[in-house]
Amino acid sequence: MKTNFRFPSGTGCSGRLLHGALHTLAAALLLFAGSACENEDPDVYTPPASEPLAPLTLVPNMDPRVQNDIEIEEETTGVYRIHTTGEDPYFCTVPFDGNVPADLNVLAFEYQTDRRTDHIQLFFWTEVDGEVIPDVERTIVTTPFEAADTWKEYSVRIRKCREEFFWGEAGNLLRIDFGTVKDADIRLRNLRLREMTDAERAEDAAENENDQNASVYEERLKEYLHASYTSKVDRVEATADKIRITGSYAGEGSFLLYELPPYADITRIETAYQKYATPLTQSPFDVTLDRMASPEGFPYDRLLSQWAVVCRTAEGDRIVSHGRYADEVAALRNLPPVPMRSKKGLGGFYAGDYTSDLDDLGITSATVNVSPLQFMYLSPAKAGMVEHAYCGETYYFDTEKLDALDATLRETAARDITVAAILLVDPAAEARDAELGALLQHPDYTRGTYTMPNMTTPKAVRAYAAMIDFLAQRYCREDDAYGRIAHWIVHNEVDGGVDWTNMGDDKLVTTYTNAYVKSMRLCASIVHQYDANAEFFASFSHSWSRASNPGWYPVRDMVGLLGDFSRAEGDFRWALACHSYPETISDPCTWREPNATFAMNTPFVTLKNLEVLSKWALTPANLFRGTTRRSVWLSEAGTNSPTYAEADLRNQCAGFAYGWKKIAALPGIDGIQWHNWFDHRNEGTLRIGLRRYPDDAEDPGGKKPIWETYRDAGTDREEEAFAPFLSVIGIPDWNILQPVSD
Repeated sequence: MKTNFRFPSGTGCSGRLLHGALHTLAAALLLFAGSACENEDPDVYTPPASEPLAPLTLVPNMDPRVQNDIEIEEETTGVYRIHTTGEDPYFCTVPFDGNVPADLNVLAFEYQTDRRTDHIQLFFWTEVDGEVIPDVERTIVTTPFEAADTWKEYSVRIRKCREEFFWGEAGNLLRIDFGTVKDADIRLRNLRLREMTDAERAEDAAENENDQNASVYEERLKEYLHASYTSKVDRVEATADKIRITGSYAGEGSFLLYELPPYADITRIETAYQKYATPLTQSPFDVTLDRMASPEGFPYDRLLSQWAVVCRTAEGDRIVSHGRYADEVAALRNLPPVPMRSKKGLGGFYAGDYTSDLDDLGITSATVNVSPLQFMYLSPAKAGMVEHAYCGETYYFDTEKLDALDATLRETAARDITVAAILLVDPAAEARDAELGALLQHPDYTRGTYTMPNMTTPKAVRAYAAMIDFLAQRYCREDDAYGRIAHWIVHNEVDGGVDWTNMGDDKLVTTYTNAYVKSMRLCASIVHQYDANAEFFASFSHSWSRASNPGWYPVRDMVGLLGDFSRAEGDFRWALACHSYPETISDPCTWREPNATFAMNTPFVTLKNLEVLSKWALTPANLFRGTTRRSVWLSEAGTNSPTYAEADLRNQCAGFAYGWKKIAALPGIDGIQWHNWFDHRNEGTLRIGLRRYPDDAEDPGGKKPIWETYRDAGTDREEEAFAPFLSVIGIPDWNILQPVSD
């Protein structure tokens, strides 16, 4: 969306951007390398003598309409004192009078500050006839700067931005956001564009080569997904001790059945994989193999592999079919499903003082966060740990941490609440066992709250599989001895992988989705041994055709790729776990959102336009194996109360009521798991809970009006409870469902 903002004469900046996903600004997106080096010059600023540069100019005391949460004072010429007054501080530079030389590709400045920023975000915008044309797509988020009481140099390479955004011409300007830190004091000088140093040119060249290689691999994956092969693997069945693979091949040459473990790359049939090959002598073929093998010198479960037909030629082995994973896995246990008895659930549940809310609110589904690297070890860290043997290796689990998870899952199991575990993989720095954390952290991880699990080596795959096998064995039992996990949400908001499931900062969408599908497939293959009814949810933000934030992917692209991989490699029980918050999470008035439209190409899917998700789920092309609707949970969704003022609390209830009426009426939506149970201090200024902050000064953990509204939803009290919100929304009745256009 483009919005015009009028500049006061001689200044340049924009109105405030409203970000659209929870924790948007909680983690830096290290897309472009930045640096800071010490420069202990005196406070009197002297510009560099001969450096080719283009100075960037600030205007102190800008009109408050065109800067935000910031005060700027010019101490001496070119030296600025900045104070951040809120959590979204930014300013804009004055538009260029002429074109910037093409070789000035580094933004640099010197700074002092009393505290670290959490990130710096740059917007590459332009002014036309005195109006700024801000574009949310023309942006990067880059490295923060650290606290410094002496002058330090900060720099970030922006060549790719200049080329991609056609930026650096007359009228262009730069908006600079200083993270979310309030009450920071910053001194700034020598703000400029300059040439790259030799070292920066080398880094830029290496980065450019990596980008080219990544593009080649992306195209190879796409070609594989959409290829029309003459050979085919029709079906893969896994019994307790055997793998049966059937299919056919056609053409000249000798043919082999290749086994490709998760760490293999199906687009590169390498010599190293020949030890996984079985010659084929007739078509159609029917091959049965032992389920356990030892290709890497230790036991390996072929349940995790995919199987493909390869033709051997003088030039080497060439793939001539799509790979296929296990279609059927023999269940070792006979677990009944745990159906949802209503559409009302709770997100992030844990056993504690307010467990009675499960009963009082009528909760029938819940999500539970599970972070195994907080309790899993490669060796015993203390006495009494739970041991788990998997494929020749023993892993260890902290009894105390397991007790807490058991207590939570026993509470839900006792009430027949269907639970989806949110599987979160901590990066190495956050793992209890540093060695295990390093093993499971994706090799391309740069930063972010969680990592994509490493599935690029045999030992990493074995450890990850052992993790899932332990959880499934413990929490998928007929006796519910430790509680029950009925479904699995694989990682968190993967469309925002750069922040939430990181495997690098600039992975292309097919490459990234391929890694995610491998993680989902591994989970599905292992868990279905213990629970044939389990579903595996892909977790997404409220994006749809537009990425929620810079560096993220549009959800529709990833969902489409999930379908492509399923059609090519055999379908499995994946489903959608959507975080359908309002477009601007802080604003509970979801009914008035401009970018949540009633079309299948809507930029966002929120509580306003859930009809889009429902239509997607009911579309025949999206059914599991063409017959079964995939579940759609709103596994993290809710409305906010910006404050505890009466009007804000009322709007929070009205926004939910509007969304609930759609949830209840739409056949493609299975339910909502309200997030958050309590207002949470780590969610910035959001107050999105059913209850107040646990440490609230006036009413710790107290029920907000939304608690009663949520309680009454789906009961005989609903109509009376919801009636006051009709006038808030400005509608005569709850006849609010809308048709969705293609």
